[in-house]
Order: sequence, then structure tokens, then C-alpha cells
Amino acid sequence: MADQAEFSEAEEQTFTVSLSEAVDRDVTVTLDGGNTVTIAAGETDATYTRDPQGDDVFVDGENVTVALEDAAATDGSAFENVTLGDAAETTVIDTIDTVTATLSADSDSVAEGGTVTYTVTLTGPQGADLSGHNGLEFRLADGSTVTIAAGELSGSATVTAADDAFEGGQATLVNSIATVENDSDSEFEQLVTAGETSVTVTDEPGTPGNPGDPGDPNGGDAISVSIVADQAEFSEAEEQTFTVSLSEAVDREVTVTLDGGNTVTIAAGETDATYTRDPQGDDVFVDGENVTVALEDAAAPTAARSRTSPWATPPRPRSSTIDTVTATLSADSDSVAEGGTVTYTVTLTGPQGADLSGHNGLEFRLADGSTVTIAAGELSGSATVTAADDACEGGQATLVNSIATVENDSDSEFRTTRHRR
Repeated sequence: MADQAEFSEAEEQTFTVSLSEAVDRDVTVTLDGGNTVTIAAGETDATYTRDPQGDDVFVDGENVTVALEDAAATDGSAFENVTLGDAAETTVIDTIDTVTATLSADSDSVAEGGTVTYTVTLTGPQGADLSGHNGLEFRLADGSTVTIAAGELSGSATVTAADDAFEGGQATLVNSIATVENDSDSEFEQLVTAGETSVTVTDEPGTPGNPGDPGDPNGGDAISVSIVADQAEFSEAEEQTFTVSLSEAVDREVTVTLDGGNTVTIAAGETDATYTRDPQGDDVFVDGENVTVALEDAAAPTAARSRTSPWATPPRPRSSTIDTVTATLSADSDSVAEGGTVTYTVTLTGPQGADLSGHNGLEFRLADGSTVTIAAGELSGSATVTAADDACEGGQATLVNSIATVENDSDSEFRTTRHRR
């Protein structure tokens, strides 16, 4: 029979082998497995000792059975009538040894877009063999997984730090072991986790947030900001539209400042937005122009840019719409006596509501050689001529007149000037 119902794995297991009565000679009892126990002459029992299972870190408690196979006197004498009793049973229970899975990181600082390697390492009681497990999988707080292969004492996983184009780095990477996915398969008596890592994420070297050594190139993420006119030409009555673009979308709104202080907002996740410039306004003067819109700054409301390369749009011509101004000649009378006077007037007219007063002055040469001047800013001008006179009956030839030429048409700044009688 077993001396105890349970033994720890570090203890020897002892069993008492007994005779129902003492005999006068030594008796050898054979156990299963070939082990023997000798009961001395005159004694009724002896102890059989089984080696300890051995203290380890694995779940390996067991039930132990020791059976009797034979009993005979040591001198070879056989018993007349011997009965072998039932097998003895006892239980070997585990002592609880703790194995610790500890998380570590290969660095306490990393630049945006760099990598961090997380390692989980197994440790246990001094001298303990930890290699008998079937493989372990650890889920970290950030969602990544570290696997320790069967029989190995550590495993690693590499993750990439978040990256963006803005100054200021990223949130610190704080990580720990969240769960052991297959703890029950490990066969460790007790597996605990430890270790919380903290890795600071900085801007790339050379950026304003991480200058590095003097002269280091800017290692930040280059974002180009551009602006381009949507058409090569616009009429003066049209709004002028420009597309402001980022070379790649970012995760927040970006405000682009233009020369003159105007701003355009590009929505988070988008790459472009439209800037609209008011029409010049339709008029009768030659005042087409080249329009240039330049970029001055680009930034998110909550962060400065990391590295941008803005440039201005090339000038785009703005064309004039063609509105006609008419210079009309009239006379103050359709009849005059010889030696009398005729006043000729040239009057400017144009599109309804148009302001015609912006000219610099006009001079009209009439067919009879006389000149009519319209002063700068005025809408009409006049000249008086005297009809021919003689002493004979019959009057003079009819005075037929018209505008022959506009002497300084190019100075008027009107787009088109026409004249009529």
C-alpha cells in the first residue's frame, strides 16, 4: 500500500510491502517493472521507495500504480499457498512553478515610419528547463502578435511606427501583453506576463521637430503644394478659378494661404480644392491683364507642416470681352445761308449702362478737313465751320461731311471704336 494518498513531484513515493505473517527466512517480493523488495526473516513488512518524478515547470501530475508480481523465499523455497494482494495507488501532484513571459522593445525611441521590434522572453526558476512547451502566441495591446515556436524561449515581432507629414511626431507607443492565445497548450504549471514598453516616436531627423546634427537633410515626408489656373484665359466677366493641390492626401484639413491673404481649405483625405477670384468686370476699355496667384503657406489647423514645397502658378492672361463704342457725327442744322456757321458734334455711345468716361481724349478728322476733339472723360465734342460765300446768285454746293479718321484711336483704350455720319 502507498504510505500517502498524494506526493509532490519533488518527493520520493514510498510504499509498504507486507506479509500476513512473519516467516523464518528472507522473502523477496517482485514488483511490476522488475523492482524487488526484501522482507527480512521474522519481519512482516518492508518499504519500497520510488524516485521523485522531479520538480519542473510543466503540468505533469500523475497517478502511480505499483503491482505485486511474485513473492518467494530468498533461499528458493516456495510458499505452500501464497496470495498476491491488489496493486497500491497514489497520486503525484505538481508543485506550482511560475514561468514569466516578459515583453521588451529594442529601443525607447524611433523616428516616424521607423520600426520597433517587440520580443517576448520566457524565464522561470533557476535551472529549470522551459523548452518542453508546444509553442505560444501572445497578443499585444497594439494588436500585433508575437509567436514563440515550440521549444524556443523567445519570439519577436516588428511593427512600423505611424508616419505623417506634420511636425510633432506621434503618440508614444505604449505596449504590453494583452492575452496569451494558447495558454492551455503550453503545459506550463503557471504562466504569467510582465513588461510594459514605452517608445517615443519623433519626427524624422532634419525636421524642425528633430533637427539632428547641423546640416542634416530634411528627412521629413515631402508634401508638395501647387496651384494651377483651370483655364489659360478667362473673359473679364468670368470668375477666375484655380485648383490648389497637395501631392498626397493627409488625415486632417489643410489651409493654404495665398498672396493677398486669401485662404483655401483642402478637406481631410482630399488632395485639392478650388480658389475662385472675382471677375474683373465687363467694360468698354482695353484692360486685359495677366493674373498671378502665389502660394505663401500651407498648414493644418493643429500642426505645422513637416516639409512642403509650394510654388506659384504661372501668370494666366485674362482677355477683354469686345464691347463696341460708336462715335456719331451730327450737324446742328440741315440748312445754312452763305457765310453762316454749321456746328458739327461727335457723340460717343456704347452698351447700355456702360461707363464711357475712362478714355484719355479723342480727336476726329472730318471729311471737310475740320477737327472735332472730345476731351478726356467727356462723351462729346464740337467744331464750328463757316459756309462759303460769294456775290453771285445761286448759293453754294451742299456741305456733305463725315468722320474720316480717328487721329488717336489707340490712346482711347476702347476695344473697338466705330464712327458714323
